[in-house]
Amino acid sequence: MIKKFQNIKYRNMNTFPKNVLKPVDINITNSDSKIMLSCSKRNRGDDEEMFDDENTQNNNTKCRKRWSLCVRKEETEQLAAELGIGMLETDEVMNTDSTVGSEDNPSTWDFGMELNLARNQEVDNITPSCSQHNIVLNKENIVMATVPTPKVPTETEQRRELMRDNKETDEFCLIRRRPIPVSDAPDLINMLSDEVLLQILKWLPKASLINCSMVSKRFCRLSRDESLWIRLDLSCRSLYHGALGQILDRGVQIFRVAQTEIDDPAILPNSKSFMEDFQCKLQYLDLSMAVVSLDTLTMLFKRCRHLKKLSLENVPVNTEVCKYLSQNDCLEVLNLTMVSGLNLNCMKYLLTSLVRLKELNIGWTQLNNQTLSYVCLNLPFSLTRLNISGCRKTLLDKNVLDLVNSCPNLRELDLSDCTSLTSSTIDILQDLEHLRFLAMSRCYAISPAAFKKLKHMPHLASFDIHGHMPEGILMHLKEYFGEQIVVNKFLFSSVARPTVGIKRTSIWNLRVKD
Repeated sequence: MIKKFQNIKYRNMNTFPKNVLKPVDINITNSDSKIMLSCSKRNRGDDEEMFDDENTQNNNTKCRKRWSLCVRKEETEQLAAELGIGMLETDEVMNTDSTVGSEDNPSTWDFGMELNLARNQEVDNITPSCSQHNIVLNKENIVMATVPTPKVPTETEQRRELMRDNKETDEFCLIRRRPIPVSDAPDLINMLSDEVLLQILKWLPKASLINCSMVSKRFCRLSRDESLWIRLDLSCRSLYHGALGQILDRGVQIFRVAQTEIDDPAILPNSKSFMEDFQCKLQYLDLSMAVVSLDTLTMLFKRCRHLKKLSLENVPVNTEVCKYLSQNDCLEVLNLTMVSGLNLNCMKYLLTSLVRLKELNIGWTQLNNQTLSYVCLNLPFSLTRLNISGCRKTLLDKNVLDLVNSCPNLRELDLSDCTSLTSSTIDILQDLEHLRFLAMSRCYAISPAAFKKLKHMPHLASFDIHGHMPEGILMHLKEYFGEQIVVNKFLFSSVARPTVGIKRTSIWNLRVKD
């Protein structure tokens, strides 16, 4: 039977802290050939004692895992001393005060070890899962799995803890940052000239240029160079407030924002383009079907003086927008298809100042009779391509006569869906000697026989007449024209439109992406 130490103070399990290592029994069985060592965790109920009697201990010992090692008696005693484990002698040995454990008569020592349960304030830092020690004994070395030490806080955590303590005590704390180590190696990037860096940066997409601007002051200056921002495509996107002003500051010349939503305010006070005397460098602008307010359009055209080609398809305008737009006297192409808000004053501003127009598309703008009559009388002489379709009951034969007299150099003319036109229009169009393309689809008031007169026009090469006559009459008309005039070659008009067909990487045959 194992004798308990009298000088050990045992604790009740009710007072034993949770999630802390439990007391450990280590039994070493000595023999000539091996030492059997077992280690296990004690788990007891609230009312059980720390040690059981001999029968219970023997039963638990049988179920424990064992490790064995062949050593001699002297090595066993030295090992026990190094581990700091107290010895328990048998009853016979204590009564006779004789020595046990000789090589001829092997005996057993039971070593009891109680962990110190006095915990300090950092008891929570001990890992709760470490409830059992595994001791491995080898002849050459001894390895023991110990309890992991508490995690050492990092410098950042120490700094935060210090700031928290100073905040609670209202004490001033000055934290000095470590200096950034400076390499002695030469800076090869800064050795390059601005011209070389610009040649490298021009191959980067616009999103990467914005990231490069945050590297240093020099890269910020180079990434904003106008040579890198000549063309820009932001179609089918959303521009947050202030983004348009930053784009204008970079000197963009070819800009596509078709089907783009532009938030207000588009230009912020911290932008250069916010100044009243600022003039942007925009020359080619595509705003087709963009979601933009009238205030943004006013601010934009107020700062534009060099526009050459502009598309405002399906965008609302007013008199003030047209007033500032008319300041671009070098405008050559203007697309106003399906634009709402056009009135007589708007057309007066545009046709009075834009004397260099070569292409104009005002189809389906719902102009009234007065406005349409003014347009036909005051079209610029330089106009070569015109789309005035969609005037169902407002465009008359006399308006076509005024149109032919105002711009006799027309090469393309689209009069589709003008249902008030009669066969007299065909005779009027005979005066357009340079006309090469004519569209008169769905002009139901004109008889099919009147179209045969178009064969006498020397330069006419294409004629569109969709939805006007039955298939049999259409085939007869194609045979009459022969190879001289191609019938129904195009489905839609391309007058003044920035993109035609499936091309979406260019506007007016100019690339918008690098």
